[in-house]
Parts: sequence; C-alpha cells; structure tokens
Amino acid sequence: MAKSSEDVRRMLHGIKEGFSILKALKYPVTPLKLNYFLLPNTLLLLIFKPLMGTKLAEITMSKHAMAAINEMKFLQEEFDLLSSESGIHTSAIDELKVNLDNQVEKRA
Repeated sequence: MAKSSEDVRRMLHGIKEGFSILKALKYPVTPLKLNYFLLPNTLLLLIFKPLMGTKLAEITMSKHAMAAINEMKFLQEEFDLLSSESGIHTSAIDELKVNLDNQVEKRA
C-alpha cells in the first residue's frame, strides 16, 4: 500500500467515511486520540504514506489483518449494518471491501 498514494488516500477516505457513520449514529469515537483523523487529508497522507512502508505497519496492520481475515470480514459485515442504518454513501469503504472479499475467497 505504501507504494501507492491513491491506495493510502482511499484508506484514509474509508476511515473518514466510517467516522461519519459513527457520528451520524451518535456513537463516540474512542479513544479520543483517533480524532487525529480529523486532520486534513493532505496532512494525513504525508504521515501515512511513509508509515505504511514500515515494518511496524506490516506487523501491526497488514499481517494482523491477514491472520485474522475471518474476523475482519465479520467486523466489516457488522459495520455494513451501521452503514445501512446511517444512510451514508461509502464509496471508499465499498472499494476496499472488494479487496477484503477477494482475500476471503482466496482462503476458502
């Protein structure tokens, strides 16, 4: 993901879509430090693009997500229910779900 600014942008857009859903449904975002995602996308891209290429990101995000792919799918399905309830359009999340579905199919 670190090689593609567009992928990092899509990830950040998806995160912000998710926060919009939570806000619309009046769920608090916790811990509060996650509010740094309210920073402008340009600044977040400058932070996350290099971060995504580190060993830390590989271990804490990528490898964890791949090792827990069924859990990720379950969480996505649960979040889809919240998304439907909110009525918020989620173009980035929908694009990212295709990748998740492809990974689940590979493991089946």
